[in-house]
Amino acid sequence: MTTIATSLGPPGAPAGSGATFRRWRDLDDIGGMAAANARLRAPIGLLELIDVGSMRHRYTHLVNSDPAVDCIIVERDGETRGYVRVEWHDLADGDRIYDSTLVLEPSAWGLGLAEAMLAWSEGRCSELAREHPTNRRSHLANYVFKALGAGLVVGQHGPGQFQFVKNLRNRHHKSVARQHRRHAPNWP
Repeated sequence: MTTIATSLGPPGAPAGSGATFRRWRDLDDIGGMAAANARLRAPIGLLELIDVGSMRHRYTHLVNSDPAVDCIIVERDGETRGYVRVEWHDLADGDRIYDSTLVLEPSAWGLGLAEAMLAWSEGRCSELAREHPTNRRSHLANYVFKALGAGLVVGQHGPGQFQFVKNLRNRHHKSVARQHRRHAPNWP
C-alpha cells in the first residue's frame, strides 16, 4: 500500500442533507460500504451481487491507495449511505490514471452529497498528482454510479481542464465533464 499524506479533511455535508462525512476507519467499515453498494445496484440495473469477503480482500490488498486517507464515507441516520475512494495506476501505454469510485445509495440522491464527494475526490487526485510527480501523461477518471446506469467520466488533464473522453454502459448518462481550475495542478 502506498500512502501519500493529505491536507484534505472530509468535505462538509450540504445544509439540510442530514449527512456527515468521515474518513474510512478500518475493515469494519466494509459491511456498511457493501450494504450501501448493494442498495444502489438494483435501482440502476446492476445485477452482480456485492460479496463482502471479496470487498474486504480488495481493501486489504490495495497498492496505490490507502483507505485511511483516500476513502471518505457518508453516513445518514446512523448508517453508511455511500463512499468515495481514490487511487492511481501506471498504465501499460505509459500514461498514469488517477481514479475515483463513487457509490451513493438512492436514499441519499438529490441532497448534494455526490457533488461534495466528487469535489473531494478531484481535490485528492490533484493532491496525489502534485505529491507524486511523473513524466507520464496523466488522466482523471471518476466512476460515478447513479440512476441512469453506471457511468464513466474520464478526463484528460491539460492546463486546468478535463476533456470528456467516454461514457460507458448508458448513452443517456448525464456526466460531469467540466473545467476545474481550482484543484488541478500543472499536469504533465
